[in-house]
Amino acid sequence: MKRSTYCTISMITLFLCLTACGGNPNQNNDNNKDQRSYTDLDNQIIRRTIDNPSEHVNITLLREKNIVDEGLDVLNYNGKLNAGDIIQISSDYKYVVLDLFEEYEPSLVYLPHGDFAFKIPSNTESAIYKTNTFNKSSYAFDAHVASESEIKNYNQSLTYNPYDFMRNDEINNQDVEVMSTDLVDSICVINDEVGAYPHIYANRVTRNEVGFYTRNAIDGLKENEGHGNYPYQSWGYNQKDDAELTIYFGREVNIDQVDITLRADYSGSKEHDTYWDDVTLVFSNGEEEVIELEKGKDTQHFSFENKETSYLKIKDINTHISSNSENFAALTEIEASGENNFKNEPIEQKVYVSRFGGKKLDSVSTDKYSAEEIKEVIEMTNDWFIETTEKKNYTQPDYNGNSMSVKIDDSQWKDAVFYSGLIDYYLSSGNLNYFYLLRGMFEKFNYQINNGKPTPHGDYYQIGESYLLFADYLGGNSKAKDAKRNADYNLSRKDNDLPTSGLCTYYDTSSKTDWSHMGFWWCDALYMALNTYNLLYLMTGEEAYVEKAFEGYTYFKDKLYNSEYDLWWRDASQISLKTTSNKPVFWARGNAWVLAALAKQLLYLDDNGFSDYYNVYLEDFQAICETLLEYQREDGLWDVSIVDHDYYGGKEVTGSSGFLYGICVGLELGILDENTYLPVVEKAYEGLLSCLLKEGNEYTGQMGYMQTTGYQPQNYKNEEYSKTITTEFGQGLWTLGASAFMRLCEDYKPQELRVLTSAR
Repeated sequence: MKRSTYCTISMITLFLCLTACGGNPNQNNDNNKDQRSYTDLDNQIIRRTIDNPSEHVNITLLREKNIVDEGLDVLNYNGKLNAGDIIQISSDYKYVVLDLFEEYEPSLVYLPHGDFAFKIPSNTESAIYKTNTFNKSSYAFDAHVASESEIKNYNQSLTYNPYDFMRNDEINNQDVEVMSTDLVDSICVINDEVGAYPHIYANRVTRNEVGFYTRNAIDGLKENEGHGNYPYQSWGYNQKDDAELTIYFGREVNIDQVDITLRADYSGSKEHDTYWDDVTLVFSNGEEEVIELEKGKDTQHFSFENKETSYLKIKDINTHISSNSENFAALTEIEASGENNFKNEPIEQKVYVSRFGGKKLDSVSTDKYSAEEIKEVIEMTNDWFIETTEKKNYTQPDYNGNSMSVKIDDSQWKDAVFYSGLIDYYLSSGNLNYFYLLRGMFEKFNYQINNGKPTPHGDYYQIGESYLLFADYLGGNSKAKDAKRNADYNLSRKDNDLPTSGLCTYYDTSSKTDWSHMGFWWCDALYMALNTYNLLYLMTGEEAYVEKAFEGYTYFKDKLYNSEYDLWWRDASQISLKTTSNKPVFWARGNAWVLAALAKQLLYLDDNGFSDYYNVYLEDFQAICETLLEYQREDGLWDVSIVDHDYYGGKEVTGSSGFLYGICVGLELGILDENTYLPVVEKAYEGLLSCLLKEGNEYTGQMGYMQTTGYQPQNYKNEEYSKTITTEFGQGLWTLGASAFMRLCEDYKPQELRVLTSAR
């Protein structure tokens, strides 16, 4: 992953990892300087006008999880573009002129929150853009803050925006006979998820085909003597009489003329197209204008008294019916003339403040370590891991000793745990590099669980937790939709139902594994799945998510929990296992999964509404922590077999990192005694630092000593064997634990994160 050079030039990207007021990235807003609580606000998003705005626009080119290139006002990129690449625009001012592709005239856009993301379309979607727009070998992307003169004398239509797109949540079922009135207006506009205006939306789009997308009507292209893709793209609405189209401006504008170019494909023995007899124009001030149109390919002009409005809507479309026509009608282009608000004001930032359940996390602090020092270590190890796994041949042994590819490229549990650690660090630090990586990967997966197929298997749920955190941060139903779909399947599934054939790749349908009660038959599943249900409850308010998850937890606790040691067996097959010293086998990473899962219940669960559940989780959490006190090694770590130091003993990172995370969260929440447990996490972090590998006296960046995939201490083998092992999930657990410890540092300042819109 390319390291960004934020510190070398005064780029707007700085503000994205800063506090809401700008300035030094390591300092928080002056208003919060003496507070260590994340927020005292009820809302997760606050809005604040930016101070000390920059006159420049930052342009970043992103490819999946990597920053490819970036520039200030102009980005000269030598190379080809791939479908899915994102051009990210960031400005401190609301009006920006975009000149991204020479095939289109520059476009004055309004950015209420200062950012916009344009995704390079797929081959199918690119069919509505000018030929070769995305097929060149070099590009000059230009974006600059608009001058007052440019705003006042802008010679393009107020509706012109060739970079607009139909967002995922705006795609509707065009086959229903009666469209819901709830879909007349854009949910994305209502939820403030649109980055750049003008933005166009319609409740009907013919078959949701690109040739009929709404954006076609504001792309500045007016060739209309055919139909389909470029150059004849148009807005088609399947001739539904309830079709409505709205152009949102994002602010008040003044309109005194509307020009309409209808599609005019009069070919065929019966002419393909007809025209509109009349339509109604609606303005946000409540006024309406009925305009009458004529047959013809020329643009038709309609003038009226000035209207101050935030949108322009077309409704009540009356189509002319002719026996000499197939009677299709479509809109090729709509243009509005008038005046902008002349003043280019600093943006109103959307700032995300309600992380980690929105709870106050300032109970304990340590001055033994510096948050900035820990941040450097976390980023050193993650940058090493990301860069190393980019290589095609990076492998590690699996639990059988066979070669296993380690690469961040899928949504399965190993990579998903890595994302869960990285998102925790992003929310703690605001490092944009990692935000871009996460967003790029999640969009690559289309925010899907198990490729959109239902499964009760907890491993598939782990990625859903990250999707839901992103949905909370970025907004957008599409980001949470599949996680909810899969959880709903598991809630409605009968307890004796085995996984449907083909939907659970790790265990076949002949398995005797207990899939009842949410299927948490192995303790790892608690970390993989449990928090998804809490987050869905927080998103929907549906208590069934918390209730069913608790039922599953208590059912399997009764089977796998050892009350003598207050530890969990990994699964039923290990209950009878003994170490060479005849002690029970309690696998460290398995118990780390449990402790981290419980910590997240206590972070995100509403203890007022679910006090009985909360108290059970709390009691179990505190009991495990008390056991861990007894078995912590002198070097601060824990052995893979917790209660027997001589059974596959040695330094091991994955279990110890999970324990570090859980205990740190307990300290943050004030549910663990500071005098007892703060020395424990200080010692644990010091032990983890000893697992950083060196060449000579220099750190390589690799965090080693990780047990590979497996389910028992035997898979660890020994300290020397595991020394150079680094895995996706191990890196995620290390990042999770170190991030939580960083938040305990006395000099740590909680980050208020500027919310970026997504290109979806």
